[in-house]
Amino acid sequence: MIAGCSDGQMRLFETKFGTVMRSYRRHEADVLALAYNNKNDIFYASGADSKIVAYKYVRDEWVLVGEERGQSHDVKTLLLINEGSTLLSGGVTTDIC
Repeated sequence: MIAGCSDGQMRLFETKFGTVMRSYRRHEADVLALAYNNKNDIFYASGADSKIVAYKYVRDEWVLVGEERGQSHDVKTLLLINEGSTLLSGGVTTDIC
């Protein structure tokens, strides 16, 4: 399980005991939204810094594969559509990117 945190990190938890297995820091502010593809091998994270990052599970670890700033303000939600091929983001600016 992956959770976004108020310190800008995404933390990967082992679900049986809730132990933090790994942390990833790519944001300068709160992580507010996460989205996963259908295979659970790609996840996206965004938040108060408006940056969207993408991680892919490769050879038993999560690897950063992309980083984009599509909006000018907080991103509040992420949604994958078209079987995970299209990522939509929405936030304070009311733009859908």
